Amino acid sequence: MDIAYANTIPLREILSKIDLKPIRERKDSLIYRSPFSGDAEARLTVNTSQNTWTDSATNLGGNTIAFVSCHLRHSGHSSSVADCFRWLKNTVGFLPFTCPSDIADDIELKPDWIIRSQQPICKKALLRYLIDRRIAPDLASQVLKEARMVNKATGKPFTALSFANEDEGHTVYNPHLSGHVLPLNISFIRGSLAKPTGIHLFKDIFDYLSALSHAKGRKFKSDALILNAYSCMPQSAAYIRGYGYETAYTWFDNTASGIQVTKAYNQFLTTEPGLKHVPMNLIYRPYPTVNAWLIATKAKGAV
Repeated sequence: MDIAYANTIPLREILSKIDLKPIRERKDSLIYRSPFSGDAEARLTVNTSQNTWTDSATNLGGNTIAFVSCHLRHSGHSSSVADCFRWLKNTVGFLPFTCPSDIADDIELKPDWIIRSQQPICKKALLRYLIDRRIAPDLASQVLKEARMVNKATGKPFTALSFANEDEGHTVYNPHLSGHVLPLNISFIRGSLAKPTGIHLFKDIFDYLSALSHAKGRKFKSDALILNAYSCMPQSAAYIRGYGYETAYTWFDNTASGIQVTKAYNQFLTTEPGLKHVPMNLIYRPYPTVNAWLIATKAKGAV
């Protein structure tokens, strides 16, 4: 490990390893309570595009090595560069995995959206929305809820389909809108086998449900991981490394961005011993997404 390599390790990964979660997320930043102060109002801000940080309690900031050095000093330990390397190796211990920098997410963070309550899906407009996407409501109801929501900025109430992630945030959809209710993270769905040998990776919940629909609604034996946004690629690594999977199936878009993401995963997956990467996108080519393929084939009566 050298300094240039160490500074590519995402600060979000490091903060997660020391049990810090963001209290707010914005497009290019994460806001945490400062780990260097007892003041509840002190904040540490991470710039995710530059992978740098600033701390209001200490007026310090910088790159990954600077954060680790500050963390070690605050914990009463030696904080030389060699000490930082040793701590990173013991704490993180893997090649960083990042989203290609020129890929934008299809739907945006919505900090003004609030979920007031959730219930089983019953609103006719949402049921019709599922049917229009060729997803059976009873299948969708296994993972989706009907959310009653409000836009704080406008005061306008609305309802949407809600899909929870691993950080208690949600991705929400209805015929007129889509967005992420903070915090943004991946979603993990266990397969029917207690110790599966495979894992399926999808961009969003509709692609996952479309693959299940193609399989006549049968649940995967293998685990499934839904990114919810391409920017969540780094979070997915912790669910794959060291688990012992033998095969990883990727179901990403047949678009320029999807092809880049598939290539990035191929590079990452080849670093995991004994793990084979199987891209599935040839199955639904020339359609851009798994859901688009499902809609087209069901319209033709092929499925």
